[in-house]
Amino acid sequence: MKNHFIFSYCGNKREEVEKIYNLMDLKDVETIIEPCCGTSALSFYISSKHPKKYKYVLNDLNPLLIQLYKIMSNKIKTKVHEIEINRMIDIFNKFTTNQERAVYWKNLDTINKVNDYLFFRKFCVLIRMCPLVERAKQLKKFYFSDYPIYHFLNSENITILNNSDIEIINNYKDDITSLIFLDPPYIQCNNDGYNNKDMNIYEYLYKNNINNFQCKIYLQLESIWVIKLLFQTNKILETINKTYQSSKKKTMHITITKNT
Repeated sequence: MKNHFIFSYCGNKREEVEKIYNLMDLKDVETIIEPCCGTSALSFYISSKHPKKYKYVLNDLNPLLIQLYKIMSNKIKTKVHEIEINRMIDIFNKFTTNQERAVYWKNLDTINKVNDYLFFRKFCVLIRMCPLVERAKQLKKFYFSDYPIYHFLNSENITILNNSDIEIINNYKDDITSLIFLDPPYIQCNNDGYNNKDMNIYEYLYKNNINNFQCKIYLQLESIWVIKLLFQTNKILETINKTYQSSKKKTMHITITKNT
C-alpha cells in the first residue's frame, strides 16, 4: 500500500497490511479498534476495501499525534493549521544559510506544539537523524487534503482517543462485535512508548490470556523467542518479513490470535 499518512512513521505497517488483512476474520465485526494506532494503516486499508462498513476506534499514547488526528478530522481546524504550517514553510524557505536552518530546526524539536511536531516530522525522515539543514530545494505548500488519511478521517465513523492501550483493550475485549488489532512498540526496537518503560502491555497480555477474550483480537509482534514463549498458548498465524521505511532495517514479525 502506498503511504497514506502525512509523514513517515516508525513502525508503519502499510507494507504489511494486505497480508495481515488476509489473515483476519471480519465476520460479524462492527468495530475495528487500534489501541496503538500510529498511522492507522490497517484501519485505513480496511476502509479502502469496505467503505463505511465499520466503526473505528483509533487510540495512541502520543498526545501530539492524537492532536493531529483531531485536527485532520475537523475541516475548519485543518484550514487554520494549514495557514500556520505554510507560514512556517515561508519562513524556512527564506533562510539562506545552514546555520539559520539549523537553529530553526533545533527549536522545533524542543517545543511540544502540534504544528511544530507536524512540520518537524513531515520534513525530516527521522527525528535527530536526518536534519533538514542541507536542503537546497524550496519546501512546497502544505495541504491536508493531499493525503489519503485526511479523507479517511472525514468519511468514516471514527472515535479518536489518547488513552492507555490497556484501557482501550479492557473496554472492548468482551464485545463480540469488536476486532482489536494491537501493534505496540516492540521490545527490541523501541520501548519509549511504555510508562516507565515497564513493558506493561506485555505483562497485561500474558496475565490476561487473549484466548479468554470475547472479541476478535490480532497481535502484531516481533518473531523472537520471548514473544513465542509469552504467547505459546495462542495461535501464530504467519511470519511476515518487515522492512522499516526509514532505516531499511529488516526483521520478522508474527501475527498472533486466539487459539480457539
